[in-house]
Amino acid sequence: MSDARRIAQSGLFDASWYLRRYPDVAHLGLDPLDHFLRFGMALDRSPGPGFDADFYARSHPETSGRTLLHFLEQGAALGFAPLPADDLCDHRRNALRPDRATDIRAGLIRADLANFVLEAEFWLQGGAAPVLRAGRRECAGEAFDAPPSAAVPPGATVFRARLPLSDLDLEAGTRIVASGVSFAFSIPVVPVATAPDQPLAGPQDVVKGRLDHAGRRMAQGWAHIPGKDSRVELLLSVDGVPHAVLRTGLARPDVAEGSQPGFRIDLPPNLAPCAAVEVSVAPTVAKGVLTPARRVLRPSGTLFPLPAPNPVPVIPTGDGTDTVSVIILNRNGESLLRAFFDSARATGDLDGCEWIVIDHRSDDGSQAVCEEMGVRFIRRDGNFSFSESCNFGAGLAQGRILLFANNDLVLHAPFLPLLRRHFADGRCGILGAKLHDHAEGLARGPVQHLGVHIAPRLSGDVIRPFEARRTAETPDIGQGALRVPAVTGAFLAIAKDRFGALGGFDEGYVYGMEDVDLCLRALEAGMPVLCEHGFDITHHRGFTRDASPSRARRERNYQRFNHRWGAALRHAVPQDVAFWTGSRPVMAGPAPAPGVHVRDPEGGDLSGIDIAPETPHATGISPFIRMLPGPLDGPRPLRIGIKCPAPEAETARWGDFHFAESLATALGRLGHTVRVDCREHWSAPIGDADDVVIVLRGLLPWVPKPSQISILWVISHPGDLPPAEVEGYDLVWSASQTHADLLSLLSGRKVGFLPQCTDTDRFAFDENRIGARPDRVLFVGNARGVHRDAVRWSLERGIDLHLFGKGWGPFVPQDVVRAANIPNTVLADFYASSRIVLCDHWEDMRRLGFVSNRVMDVLAVGGRLAVDDVAGIESLLPGGYHIFRDAQGLHEAASAAPDLSPDGIEARRRIALHVHAHHSFDARARTLDVAIRERLLAARHTALHAGAAAVAGLYSHPNSAEFKGKIAGDGPHGET
Repeated sequence: MSDARRIAQSGLFDASWYLRRYPDVAHLGLDPLDHFLRFGMALDRSPGPGFDADFYARSHPETSGRTLLHFLEQGAALGFAPLPADDLCDHRRNALRPDRATDIRAGLIRADLANFVLEAEFWLQGGAAPVLRAGRRECAGEAFDAPPSAAVPPGATVFRARLPLSDLDLEAGTRIVASGVSFAFSIPVVPVATAPDQPLAGPQDVVKGRLDHAGRRMAQGWAHIPGKDSRVELLLSVDGVPHAVLRTGLARPDVAEGSQPGFRIDLPPNLAPCAAVEVSVAPTVAKGVLTPARRVLRPSGTLFPLPAPNPVPVIPTGDGTDTVSVIILNRNGESLLRAFFDSARATGDLDGCEWIVIDHRSDDGSQAVCEEMGVRFIRRDGNFSFSESCNFGAGLAQGRILLFANNDLVLHAPFLPLLRRHFADGRCGILGAKLHDHAEGLARGPVQHLGVHIAPRLSGDVIRPFEARRTAETPDIGQGALRVPAVTGAFLAIAKDRFGALGGFDEGYVYGMEDVDLCLRALEAGMPVLCEHGFDITHHRGFTRDASPSRARRERNYQRFNHRWGAALRHAVPQDVAFWTGSRPVMAGPAPAPGVHVRDPEGGDLSGIDIAPETPHATGISPFIRMLPGPLDGPRPLRIGIKCPAPEAETARWGDFHFAESLATALGRLGHTVRVDCREHWSAPIGDADDVVIVLRGLLPWVPKPSQISILWVISHPGDLPPAEVEGYDLVWSASQTHADLLSLLSGRKVGFLPQCTDTDRFAFDENRIGARPDRVLFVGNARGVHRDAVRWSLERGIDLHLFGKGWGPFVPQDVVRAANIPNTVLADFYASSRIVLCDHWEDMRRLGFVSNRVMDVLAVGGRLAVDDVAGIESLLPGGYHIFRDAQGLHEAASAAPDLSPDGIEARRRIALHVHAHHSFDARARTLDVAIRERLLAARHTALHAGAAAVAGLYSHPNSAEFKGKIAGDGPHGET
């Protein structure tokens, strides 16, 4: 059975209701059911009063885009509700079955997610035993005698359910379903993994193991104690200096069946960008060695001396006695809290601060520890996100300075005096801390955090910040603070009034990226972000909770971060590479330059390179790369990629390609670096370096990347564009006002009007060409399987048509076609010299008002034009054309003698000048340029860059005039 028939027979589609509910449908002139199948269902529109598609899609996210079909094929049989509970009762009572009215009600009492187990209590009135469903898993609810509660209506039954989950189940959405009545609840929290039961290896244990691999991105291997199921703690060192602590915990059936002896650690991108380093792994406590235990990373190239970083001096302007409120989030962290507070008491900080613990329904002794220590304990009944609870705690705090701290910190020295001095300085915006790993048997573990930087490569099409450990590029200076792009939320201090002015943490993030986002907003507002190396703090991260939250949740955080910051970071990072990436600029050789790392790309691989020659064939391109030639002492020009739907082998015959080339030239005149990608090269690595992607939407869709400014310009084939496709773009234009308005209604977002245009270099006005071939009635275009009206009517009326194009064999005599193509370079001569040029439009473009660029081209050269009745042309162009609606109208236009008098020529000149002024590629490029710069948010970019440049240099060389002048090869330049 077809989808249309299944929907029609369901009784759920109401054509008159659909037309009333969605008035834009009438504009398209489609049958309501046809519109619903082609567009409405993809937009989660409801088919009638008996089915709420938006509710169904929210209840079952995996069905979005085909909600009604899913309900008819599966959902009804599974008991999925077509309407919200109250609406369903009303609908059943008043519309569907008034003779058998029902009154099923349900409500959620509590829902709690911990250790990958979902526990829920809920009540049900008037229905059968409910089912708790999460993704692909479900379990029956068990009734129990609950104490009376105002939340439970009289006569309702209370149920409890407990359901183990995986990440996949959580991402599919969590539902309670009760006798056909469905309601949703959300739990915005990363589930806490159960800590492994295996004990750690002790001093008498003998370890066997191997460091299998160490590369630019990670190191991995295995270590275990034969005959004993224990975890092994390992110390990873770089050139003999402790770098990180890690523990085994990954399955390795090739080593030991049924146990978890594997380990893997991500290496920071700035570990070895330009110098060979030795990576080694050894047990921290146990005996024995890994074989092999060492690997050498050998980047190619020439290394130049690295200047020392410049600490930021602290110059207090007050007495440094401001009150500090420490806000800690906690769930079942009894032992961690005790260790933290014991260390704070030993350093004297416990009595000097207001301590606030925001608790997420702990069932251990956390509250007792806080009461014992005199710490304020705020219990929140549920799991909440980091952002939400931190903002909640900030609202309770009385101190002028807020310190957000993890519950797994241990203090080794007082932090209050130094923190107060920084905020008494008056310049500090956000203050973070050097943090150490915890390591068994070591008084102080390796440095874990010296600030957050930006990885110099895309990963999964997004820009990813990383925490910088101690390396040659980001050294530990011992005492003093360095300006950094961001710091971790494990220890983050900010003045309360500034925290409020910034709007607090963004609650759109769920346990990830909210701290980096806050720091970038601080830079945007001109507040420096500092990492103080003088603090002495251990952070037990990684051993007290799961360090690998749901991949889908992490990706959503990265998507949100990149949509907000990706474009600004792409433009800011190359201006101050060292500040943002935590490493010196890397230049593709061969010429050496002081203060940079120079290396030759291997096989065209430009990954990790910041400055490189312009090349169309490179791979592994950094999103922050600066291509030469180009000015290095001023603002980096925007890199723009234009996605053209033409195949490379047929560019000469595709108008879309010439359109893209002309647009690229016009944007280039505005100072941008522009490249046109034919359809085969849309996904080529060179595109990773683009700041902006402009998609000329014809027949092919494009999937935008959140770290780039993405622009959709619909210039043809509007019927092939699903409205949902515009959602991923930053800016959307249509070459038709009618279509722009309609697409705005269908997609729910603003779509601008940007008509097609002409290349005024190629289609320039020259009165000497006008009318030189008064015998020629010209038509340029391909058949594409259709006998087009302009051609058919011309032949029917005996017009001596000069036809140029492909695919006309089935429709016209062979001698009518003069050639398959006219080169674009001479097309202007043909247009200007002909008696008249005929132009028609494909039906969907004519009806929706897509005025062809051929119309602009003909009028721009002063040609005489006959065009079909395309909607909106009168409001777009002042005249100079004849409109034909039938064969008679076309014949009259083609037969009329052209006016070649001085007045006639002057009239054509005026029309041409109007087109040049308002409908040139230069005019469109200016519109795009303004919109792009607004999208870049010049204030944000300026503040971000100023936040970096104001450092007086994380390293001194990247901002020096001498450095830039030597790279550019044209002598010193002024400071930027």
